[in-house]
Amino acid sequence: MSDPEIDRTGEKQLKRIVDALPALVSFVDADQRYRFVSAEYERWFGRPADEPVGKRLEEVLGAAAYQVVKPHVERALAGFMTTYEAELPYRGIGNRWVEATYLPQRGSNGSVVGFVAFVNDISARKALEHARADDAARLRVLGDESREARSHAEQLYRFAQAVVSAERVEEVYQAALTAIEAALGANRAAVLTFDDGGVMRFRASHGLSDVYRAAVEGHSPWQPDVVDPRPIIIGDVAADPTLAKFARHFHSEAICALAFIPLVTRGRLLGKFMVYYDAPRSFASQEIETAQAIANHLASTIARFAAAAKLEETVRQNELFAAVLAHDLRNPLSAILTAATLVRPRGGNGGEGQRTEDRAVSIISSAGKRMTAMIDQLLDFTRARSGGGIEMEPHAVDLGSLLQVAVGELEVAHPEWAVHRQIRGNQRGTWDSDRLLQVISNLVGNAGQHGGSAAPIIVSLDGTDPNRVILEVSNEGTIPKEFLPGLFEPFRSARHRSERSEGLGLGLFIVREIIQAHGGKVDVSSTEGAGTTFRVDLPRHAITRPKPARSAAKPQSAPTVAAPASQHGAGDGARPSVLVVDDDRDIREALTETLQDAGFAISTATNGADAIRVLGEMESPPAAILLDLMMPVMDGYGFLDARRNEAALSAIPVIVVTAGHGIDRGRLSDAAAIIAKPIKLPLLMSTLREVAPDVAAT
Repeated sequence: MSDPEIDRTGEKQLKRIVDALPALVSFVDADQRYRFVSAEYERWFGRPADEPVGKRLEEVLGAAAYQVVKPHVERALAGFMTTYEAELPYRGIGNRWVEATYLPQRGSNGSVVGFVAFVNDISARKALEHARADDAARLRVLGDESREARSHAEQLYRFAQAVVSAERVEEVYQAALTAIEAALGANRAAVLTFDDGGVMRFRASHGLSDVYRAAVEGHSPWQPDVVDPRPIIIGDVAADPTLAKFARHFHSEAICALAFIPLVTRGRLLGKFMVYYDAPRSFASQEIETAQAIANHLASTIARFAAAAKLEETVRQNELFAAVLAHDLRNPLSAILTAATLVRPRGGNGGEGQRTEDRAVSIISSAGKRMTAMIDQLLDFTRARSGGGIEMEPHAVDLGSLLQVAVGELEVAHPEWAVHRQIRGNQRGTWDSDRLLQVISNLVGNAGQHGGSAAPIIVSLDGTDPNRVILEVSNEGTIPKEFLPGLFEPFRSARHRSERSEGLGLGLFIVREIIQAHGGKVDVSSTEGAGTTFRVDLPRHAITRPKPARSAAKPQSAPTVAAPASQHGAGDGARPSVLVVDDDRDIREALTETLQDAGFAISTATNGADAIRVLGEMESPPAAILLDLMMPVMDGYGFLDARRNEAALSAIPVIVVTAGHGIDRGRLSDAAAIIAKPIKLPLLMSTLREVAPDVAAT
């Protein structure tokens, strides 16, 4: 399956979930912009569901409706779940009563990145309530309001309050039981819902024995696929032949009358309320209506909690998908690029055949690098959309030096580009250098691809403000006005790409996510006369995001490796040795051949435990160890844990070579260096010379 197809499959999975929900579901980010809207939007507003994506709440809802929801939005973005009912004067469709719940979504550092909104249209219910309120007012005028009715109303109010404040559905169950017992004058009640196998299971109950629950669990008077089931009232269980098989249990529990109240949302049966009485009883129609209203409210709440659980599971699956994608796709790419690097410098007779071979290797290398960039973009996109956010590791950085590196690499790759630099002020701050290098390369690369062929690219850094640094990238190209509003949205630019465009259309989206993760902002201006300028406003010091806690693996014991009197790291003869530890055979073979050609003696191992065995059998320790992280049996973390307990092993420099994202750098504190796959051979060689003195002469 291709990368775009993988992404579309994930999108379809999420869309199937939310489109099946009995509510208008959306995700709103911390900037109060819609990032996702379910198909219910089209049924409400009569317009395509993707229309509001990227727009602010006020623009979509209208100023009047936005003023109503604003305090609830602010509370959700402050990290509090909020539920409310309100009459909203929507732009274009008029007034509607809604019941809304906003569930805050947090990033890996605990900060709120947005919220999921569940909105139900309750206009019909409100009309009924208003009619009832009018009736109640007339009854009050007649003086017929009873103390019992007031008690019922109080119970319903308490139930509504419990729904608003509950963080777990179990809390709602208990409040619902109390409300329905008060409304129907029962002293025992239960809530049952279908499990994944379609069996009715007790979720909460009052006044029932364990023996009774076990005997009747699974019984339902309705088929699971029944449409719009109605309450079933049994005024005298002894007189109902359909319940004869439970007569013994009714007798032991002193149950003489009961009622089945269905829990229904959008015509779909979720479960049932049960109320029990110790004497035969008749039910007034108003009692049944009240019970059904409580049941409907509970069913809607159950559906919302279930939807939230499914969304959280989808987020978890996305994170798992990202990790698998990183390892399983980047590993073979690393082998391809390493092999291409191996072939290129060998040279030949300089004839036409050799030139053809060189061109083929160059194409392989270039295509592999583009594929690597696409995989990285998809990983970043998955994290940003799932709420985990772009990973950040701020540290002291000179942005001016970073700019020179990024632009220098682009100038080598595109000697035809004219890039003019303008740097002034203090360029030092606290940022993630790798991420900002990604930002600069993307913006300057876009300017080179889409600008005029003879026009220069202007890159300016202004560090004169003590609190921030401004980066601007300009060229003489122009962006059509209609494309500007959605320019930073994922895949938008890919729909309007030129022949020179590369990638998936995620670059500017990821630029925005990186800058926002630093606490900054990015925007663009483009006119026919002035050209196009991307402006990044970057706080001088980004906030360090805490890393999620990870349990340390239990160290495994390592064999004793005696340091011999001979030269440390010596291989066969005078060649320094390197141990390559990786579970991917292609990578082991490519690194072995490459490093052997460079003058090293190579040993290999397939995992951490195998590496400990190989080290125990070696006559002298290697000059360095190249260590993958994600491996079976014992991973790289486990090997490092075991290495710390053995003095001879801990003296050997370890270079971590990994395709994984989201690595735990805290557990890699004693690694000499970390290199990302696909491996760049010049970087590997320079790192080996830096960390292993015996390699310096190689």
